[in-house]
Amino acid sequence: MHSKRGLSDVVTTVLIILLVVAAVASIWVFIQPTLKSAGSRLTNGASNSTRFPISGTARQASLSAAFNLEDGSEQVCTSPPVPCSIGGMASQSDTIGGDSIPNPSASPGTTGTSTSTSASSPSSLYQTSTGASVARYNQSTSVLSLSEGVHYLVLPKDPSDRSLNSLFPSVPTQTAFSILRADVWQTRTSTGQGFTNNPSPGLQAGEGFMFEVKREYSFVVQGPALDAPVSVQLNAGQNLFGVPYCPGSFSYSASDVLKELSSLNKPCTIIAKPAVISSAEEWYSTDALYQAPGIENDFMLNRIGSYRLTCGSSMSAFAWTPQCE
Repeated sequence: MHSKRGLSDVVTTVLIILLVVAAVASIWVFIQPTLKSAGSRLTNGASNSTRFPISGTARQASLSAAFNLEDGSEQVCTSPPVPCSIGGMASQSDTIGGDSIPNPSASPGTTGTSTSTSASSPSSLYQTSTGASVARYNQSTSVLSLSEGVHYLVLPKDPSDRSLNSLFPSVPTQTAFSILRADVWQTRTSTGQGFTNNPSPGLQAGEGFMFEVKREYSFVVQGPALDAPVSVQLNAGQNLFGVPYCPGSFSYSASDVLKELSSLNKPCTIIAKPAVISSAEEWYSTDALYQAPGIENDFMLNRIGSYRLTCGSSMSAFAWTPQCE
């Protein structure tokens, strides 16, 4: 009797052990794919990459790259030169020359290997961004592509027809176009038939403008390619301007602009890279007493970006031609 009871206890113990093993095996089968997926993401994210905060302007100095915090988001970029994929566009944001020159063979949404090419190369791509909004210009096709959002731009060509519907064909409804003239913003909003009226005179070469689109928008920039720096009309107060052409390699900073204007005895002391949020705006000033929200920084200009320049009230309007030095 005792022998049978002992055998029964052994069988019960073995059965319990088998049930536990089966339960553990079932749980492992369930969680194994999840663990493998997480491990793969960690490995891929850590290999050969550096994490930088995204900014409208990324500068490369020597063998390092720096992105200034603009909208709080982050972008993973490989080692300099810094090819990134931002807003679904293959890009290298604003290298030391102010131009974005990704691999022309990279398709949208992929990361291309960047090489240092001449700014005049027909295969060059140029990119600028305002927060999460990205604008990219393909010099070989003359196509300017904009993501949804706010953009501060300058046209990289000198079109003969400066009317808004000619410059921006088939523009999305409710697109806002704004220019800053004589310290006053002028805004036009598109309807289903495009823009119903135009600023007078029309958009000038080198004149910056703000463009807010409700969806992605691409268009062909009309007009001949620029082959010399263009003159920009500057007034007392605030101006929005761009430098769409400099000969040779484009390397023109905020301090270069203010230094050049100072040599002409022009009281322009503040230059800023506009942002949707003032605390994200990069600015540089030769006035030691000037303070503003945002990031004080001697940033590089971009060939398709526009910048806000503040000049003293005593200055008379004049046409400035950048010397690009």
